[in-house]
Amino acid sequence: MIKEIFLQKIKERKEKEEHTPYIRASEIGGCPLASALRLKGFKPFIDEDKLLVFEIGNAVHLNFQSVMSDILEDVEKEIKDEQLGVSGHIDGRIGDTLIEFKSISPFALKKSRNELPYQHHIDQVHLYMYMMGLRKAIIVYIEKSSGAILEYPVEFDEERWEGLKQKIEYIKSLVEEPIEELREVSLEELKIEEWHCKYCFQKANCPAYENLKI
Repeated sequence: MIKEIFLQKIKERKEKEEHTPYIRASEIGGCPLASALRLKGFKPFIDEDKLLVFEIGNAVHLNFQSVMSDILEDVEKEIKDEQLGVSGHIDGRIGDTLIEFKSISPFALKKSRNELPYQHHIDQVHLYMYMMGLRKAIIVYIEKSSGAILEYPVEFDEERWEGLKQKIEYIKSLVEEPIEELREVSLEELKIEEWHCKYCFQKANCPAYENLKI
């Protein structure tokens, strides 16, 4: 009974989040086509197992924010850039440094520790830094089993930012395309990897999914 109630509540919250007319900062490191489909009004397919995993990670995240509430400023502050068409909520900042918390599983940490911080997380904090007028960030990974904490400083990179602006414009161009024409979008255009499709809430709606299987 409790599981069913809990799942229904987080499904409702997830679907409500999907309705924003802005590109979400958390999407910028993901698949451009998934973002475009959401903006076109396609409802996400909610995978219950993956949703529970994400929710556990979110609980870890919120606990850190709570414990550090006397130090963190602008906790969960909503930020928007109307010109870019992007919105998001920052985890917080300490002085002139943006703080972004990310939970990570023991398996993922063991497999990809040398790849941290992930490129899509660096992209996300660049959007936040730009919208907040900041030049520094720290991405904090919390391993969900042991509680290990890993910190990675990030400096604002103008070249990366130019690439992100191009990606934002590309997402907008996909929104304008008829759904039939999106069947021909290629991997080279989208610049995605296997995990993008594996964890995508839009793959049931994706007209190019069969062609994009990696």
